[in-house]
Amino acid sequence: MYIPDVVGFPLEKAQDELTKLGLGVVILETFSPKEKEPIGECRVVKQTQISDQIELTVSFF
Repeated sequence: MYIPDVVGFPLEKAQDELTKLGLGVVILETFSPKEKEPIGECRVVKQTQISDQIELTVSFF
């Protein structure tokens, strides 16, 4: 099965691309040590396939 590389995509666009293919998406958030609240745009920084789900690690820029 083809799974697109969505690293660097805004979170919403990455989710749309993957759910169109029928894949489940799990989201993990990371934060800067200085900023504990989400500030800025949320983008995918890592993508891992776990069975029929894709785990997306996201960060705010």
